Amino acid sequence: SDILLPLFDERSPAVKNSIKRLLEVAKEKGRPVSICGQAPSDYPSMAAFLVQNGIRSISLNPDTVIGTRALVKVVEWCLENGKEYDKLLLADMVQIPGINEGLAMTVLSMIEKEKRVNQQRHSI
Repeated sequence: SDILLPLFDERSPAVKNSIKRLLEVAKEKGRPVSICGQAPSDYPSMAAFLVQNGIRSISLNPDTVIGTRALVKVVEWCLENGKEYDKLLLADMVQIPGINEGLAMTVLSMIEKEKRVNQQRHSI
């Protein structure tokens, strides 16, 4: 609802803590977890959070699949190499196996778009 939108953000600490706990318990119990929802398609930081916490499957909008798959590769590489995905530059990303310049530009564009959306939300 557009009326409630300013009051809710699925990236809030409470929501993320709940998801993180669910993933921890599922892993302890040997259960696979996937997520279906709008947030990983809209917010690269949410997709990155899910990957960082061990999610194995994410449902996405069709128009975000290619970019989010590239983002997942970048985040996984960053986890393995002790880097922060949102601090990488184009030159860094194109050195990640499986990421070409076009995919790197898509990932950078997704990150910048989320930053702009965040700035707009906070200026309201």
